Amino acid sequence: MDTDELSNKAYTAVLVEAERFHHNLTIHFGVLAGQCNTEEEYLAAAEKMVNNLKKASPDSQDDFLFNEVDDLGKLPATLDKILENIARVREVPEEKRTYEL
Repeated sequence: MDTDELSNKAYTAVLVEAERFHHNLTIHFGVLAGQCNTEEEYLAAAEKMVNNLKKASPDSQDDFLFNEVDDLGKLPATLDKILENIARVREVPEEKRTYEL
């Protein structure tokens, strides 16, 4: 799937939140969408990526973000926020989510 196929809520929950931290984080979440077939599959994969990134060492996190992030100290809060956002998206039935046309 493409990121354009995500509901507005899912797109904002993951991609916009990632972009607030750094574009390089957004790139990874965007690429992840291409490996998924449904929004729920994407949300599960995004959740897994976040949890793996939270467990990673600072050096691994820095490598993951192409060694271009000046302040990795803000990454944990961003990752926690993405997880909270994903939970909120899941509270909305898929048929009630809005999509870009």
